[in-house]
This record gives sequence, structure tokens and C-alpha cells, in this order.
Amino acid sequence: MKNRISISDAIWSFIGVTEELLALNYKPGYKPWHIMEIRGSFIYFISVAGISFVAALFQMFAGVHPGTIIVPFALNLTVTIMAWCIYRMKKNLEDVTVLSFCTSSLFAISVISTRYIYAVQLGWNVALISYNISVLCITLVIINLFLYNRRIYRTVFFIILVNWIIFLVVAYLSEAEMLVKIVDGKVIHEGFNLLREIFVMIIMVFITIAVYMNIPIIEAYEEKTVQQQKIIEEYNTFLSMKVEEKTRELHNELKERKNAESILRKFSAAVQHSPASICITDRAGRIEYINPRFAEMTGYSLEEVRGRKPEEFLNRSLLQNEIKMIIDVIKNGGKWTGELKNIKKSGEEYWELASISSIKDENNRITNYIAVEEDISLRKAIEDELKVNQIKLQERNQIIEKEISIAEIVQRTLLRADSGNWKRFKMDFRQKCVEKIGGDFFTVKSAGSDDISVFIGDISGHGVASSLFISLLKFITDDLFARYRTGPEEYIKALNRSISGYMSSYFLTGIYSFIFYNEAEDTFRLKFSNGAHPSPVIVRADGEVEILQSHGSLIGLMENVEYRTYEHTLNHGDRIFLFTDGLPEMTDHLSGQPVGFGDELKSIFSHSTTTDMGTVLDRIIEKLDMINGSDSYEDDLLIVGISLI
Repeated sequence: MKNRISISDAIWSFIGVTEELLALNYKPGYKPWHIMEIRGSFIYFISVAGISFVAALFQMFAGVHPGTIIVPFALNLTVTIMAWCIYRMKKNLEDVTVLSFCTSSLFAISVISTRYIYAVQLGWNVALISYNISVLCITLVIINLFLYNRRIYRTVFFIILVNWIIFLVVAYLSEAEMLVKIVDGKVIHEGFNLLREIFVMIIMVFITIAVYMNIPIIEAYEEKTVQQQKIIEEYNTFLSMKVEEKTRELHNELKERKNAESILRKFSAAVQHSPASICITDRAGRIEYINPRFAEMTGYSLEEVRGRKPEEFLNRSLLQNEIKMIIDVIKNGGKWTGELKNIKKSGEEYWELASISSIKDENNRITNYIAVEEDISLRKAIEDELKVNQIKLQERNQIIEKEISIAEIVQRTLLRADSGNWKRFKMDFRQKCVEKIGGDFFTVKSAGSDDISVFIGDISGHGVASSLFISLLKFITDDLFARYRTGPEEYIKALNRSISGYMSSYFLTGIYSFIFYNEAEDTFRLKFSNGAHPSPVIVRADGEVEILQSHGSLIGLMENVEYRTYEHTLNHGDRIFLFTDGLPEMTDHLSGQPVGFGDELKSIFSHSTTTDMGTVLDRIIEKLDMINGSDSYEDDLLIVGISLI
């Protein structure tokens, strides 16, 4: 029995019936009515093909002439091919309404034409007897059930019904024998049995009514199936969304966990290799973890300190109130930072900068405490040494300040030496130093009431070193005055020779001026020699400002240098101003340009000659403060003013 079932299943599978009826090879996305139509069209194809071949085969065995069989068979073969096309198109979800109508109509025409062919070839009696009208009924049922198209069914039904009536009329007019009884006593009639035909037509009508009654049931089933399918699809969509959402959540959770693990590994590596000592305790202050730097710095291993409190063996120098203060800070969620003096395992003391804070969980509850500590013993030793050196430096600075004050007094004394009132001259000066002791100086000498000699110089730099050179220059210039008082050129040459061997790291600029009164002409003569110093400025009695252009080489740089003497005639009321390079090199804080030796320099010295020299010099300093933007200068400044009386 099992073998017969297996062979039968194999045969049905071979011709494709099993796969189609069980919907084994349908595409995803087919709706229930798609499956019913595909299945119906396939069975329609099998039925038409079977009826066509079986009818032709039986007719050949019955001895019917092949010419009578060939035309119906050709029509049925065409219908079979068209039925196959309907099946394939329905399977691809294509519209087959027109093709289905043509196929059904052609099949009806094939059945109808077969009767007429039999009537012509074999006679009316054979045509009426041989082709049972029940075949038409079966065909119409197959068309209706499996093509599932009521409009096509109605069309074919009316074609066959009208043709059947026409066929009866034609048979009657052709004098075909029509009987009501099949058996009359012992006589069996061969001809057109009217009752049989009417019976078959009644059966066909009842079958049609039954089919029409079943169609709404099928449609309702399909509608319910569609609703169920929609519910299933919605539920599947909902499940898919939920699965996708859950998968996404799991993926994100996995990703976050991997990120957290990666961050944890990085932090673990950072703690392990940190140059700072790290100690983690529980809420009671007992040590749970120390990093390698802690063990290296204290000499204790993790096994030796686990479960112990740091104040028991490290912070033994801390007082109880200090420990309580630290604990209160960190227990309240704060952070304590300070310096602690600890004791190593070896007994050696060391200083550390500690930062102690709490570790909290997701509920903001303290779970642990962490201390990050840095060995600052070397820094503390350096700080102590710096404090000692700072005290020494303060003592040394006090001594230097005292010496500088003395040097300042000496320098002011040197500048004021031999300065005073003369019969024909009035002199005053103003000085601004960057430091307490400047590098600018001047000296004034006179051999009588009718002449005056002035030397103004500027040593490169300022401070104590410049002050020492000023003392040297004071001694040299006083000696040169006695020998070269009236000869400015010889005076500067002799000064250059005298200091050229002493000023390898410094240089000097200066002007020596000799002013004397010519009683015969009632005028004054100015003779001066310039050693790379700013030229003098003359303010005439009428207020005109004039710069006496001159030049020369630096003093003390080379031994054999030539200089020259410049001479000018002056009158009563004229004023002479000598100054250092701190004035022309001063930068205007607005324009960013230096004062220079042009009109701006003249405007600085422009004033009324009736004003006394001290007031004039004060106003010049005020102008310079405005140009500079403050009263703190970048270079030393010295201005000497001489009025001719």
C-alpha cells in the first residue's frame, strides 16, 4: 500500500498537480484569491486537455472517421494552449479577462460545432445520441468554478442554451426523429429523446443556480480570508517592528557596553601607569586598591595594606581633629586638597600633595573614596632652600639699595658741582632716570664771570656701572678743563684718548661747549665740538628756534679720531639748550614715530624768553610726558638750559 501511494504521489508530482493544489511553488505576496484563481486556471487547463484527448481517443475506438474527429480536436487543442497561457499569466499576477473570455467562448463553440459536424457526417440520430449534453454542463461548471468569472459563465451559458434551441429547431426541420419515450414495450428507440434533453438542461440550470448560490459564500470566505490575512500582516509588521526595535536596543546596549569596557580598560591602564599614587578605600576608609606607583612611593604592597586605614601607617603625623576635618569634607561629597607629611615603610618621611574625594553610584550614594597623591618632597626641599636664599637675597638687596642711594647722592653732587649763578649767565637742568642712577651727566666750569664751559655726556646703559664711569669721567673732564678750556676740539680729542682703553664694552657721546662774552662787540661767542651727540638748540631772544647742526664720532671707541670745532655768535637774551638722546629718540605714543631733529623738536623748545629757565625746563618735561603718554621713560634724559644775560 505504501509503495502504491508513493508511486501515485510521484506521478502527480511529475505532472505538477501536487505543487499547484498545495500552493508549494507560489511567490511571496500572493493574496488568497490569487491562489484560488491560479489553482482554478490550472485545473481548467487539466480538465480541458483531459476531455479533449479522452473524447478523441474514444471516438477513434468507436470507429468514427478521423476527418470527423480532427476539427473538434484542433479546436480543443487550441483551447488547451490558451488555458495554459491563462494559468501562466495568472501566476504572474497579470490581467487575463479578455483571454479567459476568448478561451471559454472558443471552447463553447468547439462543443457546439462538434454536434453540427456529427449531424453532417453521421446523421442527426447519431449526433443527437452520441454527444451527451451533460458534457456541456460539466464544462460550464468547470468554467464557472475555476475561472471564477460570472460574466464569462453567463455569456457561454446563453450561447449554448440558444444554440441548443436552434439545434432542436434545425433537427426538427430536417425531419430528425424525435421521441418522448426511450422504451416503448420491447422496442428501444434511437433518435432524439426530448425528455432526456430537457432533463439535462434542467440539471444544468440547477447546477448553475447552485454555482451562483456558492459564489457569495466563496466571496465571503475570500473577504474573511483577506481580513485575516490583513490582521496577520499587521501583526507580522508589529512583530517585525518590535523585533527590530528590540534588536536595535540590544545592539545599542551592546555597543554602549563595549564602549564602557573600552573606556574602563583605558582608565585601568591610565591608573596602572599613572605617575601619581592612587589609593581607593571603601566607605569605612579601609584600603581596597593601590596602583604600582603607591607601592613604589610608600614601600607597601597591596597585600600589606588591604583592609587597613591609611592613617594607621602612613599619616601618623596627622592629628585627630585634622583627620576628622578631612573625613567630614569628603563624606559630604566635597573634595579635599592639601599637603600631607607621611612615613614610608622604611621610616623615611616624605611630603605629598593629596587630593581626596568620593566615588558615587548612579543613585548619588557614596560607595568608595579615592586619593590621588604626588610626591613633592623635592619641591618642598627646594622651597625651603628658596626661602633661605630669599632671606639672604633680601639682605643683599638692602645693602645694594643702600649703596645705590649713596651712589645716587654722589652722582647728584657731581652734577651740581660748580653750578650756580654767574654775572652773564643763568643755568638750570632737569634729569629723568630710568633707574635710580642714570648714565647721563654734565659738568660746568668757569675761569671768570665772562665765560662758562659745559660738557654733557651720555654713557651707553644705566645703573651702577654707568655711575662708576661717571665718577671716572668727572675726574678726567676736570683735568682736561685746566688744559683745553678754550679749545673744544682739543678737549674732545684728549677725552677720546684718555678713555679709549677703559670702555671696551661701553661708549660715550658728548658735547664740550665754551661760551664767552665779547665786550668790544657786546656779543657772545659759542664754540663747541660734537662727539656723536645730539646737536645744541638755540632759542633767540625774539623766540626763533634754531638747531645748530653738527656731527662727530663716538668717544672712546677708537684712539685716533678727528673732531672739529663749530662757532656761532649769540646775543643778549638768547638761550642755549644741551640734551641727551633720550629726547629725540622718544616715541610719540599716538603716532608711534620718534621726536627726531625736525619741527617737532623745535616746537618742544619753543617758548617765551621772558620766562625763567626753571619754568621753561618744567614745561618742556610736561610736553615730553604728553608725547610719551606717561612720566616713565624708556631711556635716561638730561636737559641743560643756559640763558645769556
